[in-house]
Amino acid sequence: MKTKLFSVVLFALFIISCSDDDTRLPYSGDPLEPVTWQLINVSGSIAGIDDDFEPGVVKWTFNTDNTVTIVNNNTDEAKTDFFESGNYTYEYVENTDSPEACLNTIKISNIDFGCVNVTGNTMRFTQPYADGYILTFQKF
Repeated sequence: MKTKLFSVVLFALFIISCSDDDTRLPYSGDPLEPVTWQLINVSGSIAGIDDDFEPGVVKWTFNTDNTVTIVNNNTDEAKTDFFESGNYTYEYVENTDSPEACLNTIKISNIDFGCVNVTGNTMRFTQPYADGYILTFQKF
């Protein structure tokens, strides 16, 4: 009898532990309003970079037509700043990577920058998978 009870309890624990009840956060905050963000830091990657930018050197303006206008005045080629000055398209896409820290990620010019988190005057793009980058912005 104890063996049957143990088997039932073990089976029940197995079923319960296999549920998909992990909380995946949607992007928090929304850079979609026409607002300009200044890139202040890029960190992470397998190389372990940590590049700081002076305020106003690299500015990203998110427009309501799903474009972002980037003004890049960075002259230090050793720093990772991703884009030259210009207009690029962006979209939110369903996060299919693991771990799924958020429901949607932001893609700019077909580059997935990961989860978006806006808190006050700070915005972060984070790629919590595969030694990704963290981009930190401040409202301009």
